[in-house]
Amino acid sequence: MPDRRHKYILSYVHDNRIGVLVEFSMQSEFTARVQEVKSLMTDFALHIAACDPPSVNEFLDEPFVKDPAKNVADVLAGVSSTVSDNLTITRFIRWDTEENEPNPINPPTEPASNVVQIRGAR
Repeated sequence: MPDRRHKYILSYVHDNRIGVLVEFSMQSEFTARVQEVKSLMTDFALHIAACDPPSVNEFLDEPFVKDPAKNVADVLAGVSSTVSDNLTITRFIRWDTEENEPNPINPPTEPASNVVQIRGAR
């Protein structure tokens, strides 16, 4: 059976120095248009820019920057429940202009080149 999930990529740039791309997956294309979801996706990208988590799973376990009493997974589950969709974070990439190489999550095993490949758990 083909995968019917919709993908949405959000970009965030902090202070023209740190860039983040986050790929979200959802059952309905409409979910990405809901203002609460759009705001949350931006918050997650901001969180990734600030904290530089080493993997999607570790990111989900981190305390959410805007409500440290909850972890990221709990916040994601709450919004998923509110919009009646299964919103997930598929993968992300973060890079900092002060670092030599971008930090793709999970990093490619091939030699570095001028092309950035984004890989993550599906």
